[in-house]
Amino acid sequence: MSIRSEELNNEPPPNDGNGSTKITMRCYIWGKCINGPDAHYEGGEICVFDYVEVTGISLFEMDRMLENEARVYGDKRYHILVEEYGFRRLWHDKELYAYCADYLDYGRHVDLYIEVSFAEILRLQMGYDYEEDDYDDDYVLEGGINGESEEHNGCNSDASSGEFSGKDSDYEMEEEDDDDYEDNVDQNVEWLGIENQVEEERKMIAKGKMIAAAQRDIGSDSESDVDNSDVDATPDSESDFESLHGSGDEQCTKPPMFNPKDMHNPKIKLKQYFSNFKEFKEAVRTWNIKRERPFKFVKHDKVKVMAKCPREGCDWYIYARKLSGEGSVQVRTFQKQHKCGFSYHNESVRSSWVAKNYCETIRENPKLDLKSFTNKIMKENKCFLSKYQGYRAKRVATKIVQGDETDHYKKLPDYINEIKRSNPGTTVIMKVVDGYCDAVTRQQKFQRLYMCFAGVKQGFLAACRPIFGLDGTFLKGPAGGVLLTAVGVDPNNGFYPIAYAATEGETKDSWMWFLTLLREDLQMERDYEWTIMSDKQKGIIQACEAVFPNCDHRFCVKHLHSNFSVAGFKGTTLRRALWKAAKATTLAKFSTKMRELAEIDIEVAKWLGTKQPIEWTRSHFRTFSKCDMLLNNICESFNSKILHARKEHIVGLMESLRHYVMTRLQQNRDMAKSKWKKLKFCPRIMKRVKKNMDMATQCFPIKSNDDDYEVGCPYGETYCVNIKERMCTCRKWDLTGIPCSHAISAIWIARKDPMDFIDQCYSVEAYLKCYANCILPVNGEHDWTHTHVTPPLPPTYGRAPGRPKKLRKKGEDEIQQKKEKGNKMNRVGQVIKCNYCGEKGHNKRSCNIRKEQLENAAIEGTQATQSASQQVGSCTELFEISLNEASSQTGADTTVDNQCVNTCSGPAKTIARKGAKRTSENIVLPNQRKRKAQRSQRQNMAATEDIISSAPTPELNLHKCPTFHCLRCHI
Repeated sequence: MSIRSEELNNEPPPNDGNGSTKITMRCYIWGKCINGPDAHYEGGEICVFDYVEVTGISLFEMDRMLENEARVYGDKRYHILVEEYGFRRLWHDKELYAYCADYLDYGRHVDLYIEVSFAEILRLQMGYDYEEDDYDDDYVLEGGINGESEEHNGCNSDASSGEFSGKDSDYEMEEEDDDDYEDNVDQNVEWLGIENQVEEERKMIAKGKMIAAAQRDIGSDSESDVDNSDVDATPDSESDFESLHGSGDEQCTKPPMFNPKDMHNPKIKLKQYFSNFKEFKEAVRTWNIKRERPFKFVKHDKVKVMAKCPREGCDWYIYARKLSGEGSVQVRTFQKQHKCGFSYHNESVRSSWVAKNYCETIRENPKLDLKSFTNKIMKENKCFLSKYQGYRAKRVATKIVQGDETDHYKKLPDYINEIKRSNPGTTVIMKVVDGYCDAVTRQQKFQRLYMCFAGVKQGFLAACRPIFGLDGTFLKGPAGGVLLTAVGVDPNNGFYPIAYAATEGETKDSWMWFLTLLREDLQMERDYEWTIMSDKQKGIIQACEAVFPNCDHRFCVKHLHSNFSVAGFKGTTLRRALWKAAKATTLAKFSTKMRELAEIDIEVAKWLGTKQPIEWTRSHFRTFSKCDMLLNNICESFNSKILHARKEHIVGLMESLRHYVMTRLQQNRDMAKSKWKKLKFCPRIMKRVKKNMDMATQCFPIKSNDDDYEVGCPYGETYCVNIKERMCTCRKWDLTGIPCSHAISAIWIARKDPMDFIDQCYSVEAYLKCYANCILPVNGEHDWTHTHVTPPLPPTYGRAPGRPKKLRKKGEDEIQQKKEKGNKMNRVGQVIKCNYCGEKGHNKRSCNIRKEQLENAAIEGTQATQSASQQVGSCTELFEISLNEASSQTGADTTVDNQCVNTCSGPAKTIARKGAKRTSENIVLPNQRKRKAQRSQRQNMAATEDIISSAPTPELNLHKCPTFHCLRCHI
């Protein structure tokens, strides 16, 4: 190490060759660092050191070097100047080493800006205690102390004597004390003592720093990079990290740190810091994709990452390195501009990147279709995305939005506790698999979850009729399973969800578990007054018989007709006859409809005879429920409203169902209060009463007494009505509680209002009672109380192989009805007959015998064409031979025009081809009603031979004239 003279300070650093670890250090001393928009070093002088060894350099060595070579004493603060960010202080040896090591490959020239203060010396020598905030006022600006300076080895340095700027009352002396001071104080001894003790005090301070650094190094587990050729050394503790990036009072010197919130449109700069390599790589990928440019990572290890443009001629390049002692990554080299052009087919766009950047799009619109999702990505990023990339990206984004399946089941205990806390009286039962316990985690496995809110069951018991429907619908979430639902009927004949449960499937055991809990919630003590509507799904019949032995169990007629069609009884006539029998309200009418059905097909009557009439026809229904419905539409309507919820995880499923039911209760309650104020009964009931009134005008009532009436109908039927008992022998009034047309005509004769005879279960007052209760709101997940209950493991219901089905599989009867709505008649149920072979069950197009004939005809036609071509060829050869013989006999040089040969041989070929074609047509299209296959084949083959034999052969006409003329073309 050597110090330069003042006149050589501006000379370039010496060249020591590659591999050297020595640098030139330019030290700015006796000045002050000024931060701000225009950061600069104010005042001071420059001292340059050559051949400074980087290995082993430290703040202590810098103090020793400045004090011994440049006579710079005092407390020193070392700073570096970072472009665009101002001065940054070096607090530790590793920071100084890292800074110097970085410049081994970049000019071997280092600038250090040093602030000098004598506060520490004054405190040690004279007992003057400076506060930390006063340090900034104690820096020596220029000219040294008292403006005096001395030259030491060509370097301008300050004298070791001077005075401090602070004032203290203990040191203030009056004029009369000057003489005593001069007589008793030796100035040489005072300042000489300070000068002699400076080095010792600095050594003590440096020794304390070294001990503290050694203790930190022992306690840290970080790795240090000792490769002098390419070294990045940074602090390895939290305090060091803070000092590296600036403390609270040095925010202006804080280096650029990447903000993860800018990941959607990152801005990368030189010397920028990233938290880790993953964040850096994601930012680089997004940066290039937003600029429609490709890139490629060419190197990635534990220390550094490099990326470049894969196109030839483009020098875009970025290099980042991990700082030693911490996990942050810094950009060391960055070539910003791409020289290559725009690329629509950008290989950098991957499905994983799309999923991460567009998961919010899926969150906002879960129903977004694949085509719209892909078009949105290509439009925003000006890139191409294949169909399969879009599908994978959407699937991953959906998984990110919905979360992991195991995490959802971990939330279940806290979620159940929150539901019970917010809605007291709500029944929430979770069942786990019996006898299962994980050997490692000791967790049980989820099986079922039942939920019935207190407000819902209170409203149902207050105003709804004793009837409900049961149904199960498949769940399309990750775990699969089946959602069991119980849906009632409100006073307006709308559906009213009561309870639901997520189970493993529609089995007898799951239905019995669900119905047992439902019976307890609905307090069904007299079950003979209740009616259940369902389809004939697996296990539901046996479960209802076990849990509700005295209930009326109706079956949906639509599902009955589906089984009816599967049994082989198809057609519109049979379907209409079945519905007429189901709608019959009296035993006599039911018997009549069954006889009409037997006249159409006796097997149909026998098949229906195996079914209990009480399960599917109104003529046998009991009147407790005041409901005559034949379809389970209440459950089907509810299932159609929760299609989106069926795709979610267990907690999302339950929350979506809760939100829907809570919203429906509120909307129906507000609608009744605002729009039905003037109504006594619900709108759907009023519509039905109005229809009966229109029909009542055609009835002829005869009064027997004040209560009994005989009512005749236009078609000859006669019914008895008792307005006091509210009954009619047609049983419509008894079944529904709504006066039928016969009853209304009798009520009019009695001069009473038909509205007074409608059952009160249809009133607006009952409707408001039904929807008076509500589902109370629930706190978010962040406020759920932890229950310390072991969460269950996700279920293993199992899913069917292949892609999950989105649409319900429709039955044959539904397909038939859809076709009947069109403009073209269908042939479902008709027996077709083949016109070719005369057999039933297929038509001419699908006839196997006809297909065989077509194949044989094609083969025979090909053979006939080939034989005809051979005969035409032989005729042409014979014609040429004859011409040669004639030419040799006459001795004349006669030429035959090729046009004659082509003209003569062309028609022969054409006739042969047409003959073969007519032959194949005769074989393909025989007189199919009169001829047999073998006979037509023989006749057609004979015709083919006649046509081929009758094909004209070119003839030779030799005249006396040496020129020959063709008889066919006269050439």
